[in-house]
Amino acid sequence: MKFARVRPGKTVSAFTAIAGIGLLFFGVFGLFPHSPLFGVIWCGVVLAMIIFYGINAFTEQGVATEEIEFESGSETISFDEKLTRLELLRDKKLISEREYQQKRRELMRQLV
Repeated sequence: MKFARVRPGKTVSAFTAIAGIGLLFFGVFGLFPHSPLFGVIWCGVVLAMIIFYGINAFTEQGVATEEIEFESGSETISFDEKLTRLELLRDKKLISEREYQQKRRELMRQLV
């Protein structure tokens, strides 16, 4: 099994980080004077959001939000299955007879 890490795009991350700065000002100047505890919690969450999306927007490495597991292509498919799939493609007229024969020869060479 192979894994791929998925992270938000740079444009979305930059927009979210910039919007987070506005939310941080709202927390500091709007919420904190009226409800200090909620203001601190709000600012902490927004600051974490700014850091996370800022890293994704302005660095090449970024921080992944998801990890996808997938099988690696032809390594897990048996020879018989490859041949069956190839025949199915030919039968459905998705590949020509010439393409079928060419690919079949390649598969046979891999077997030897």
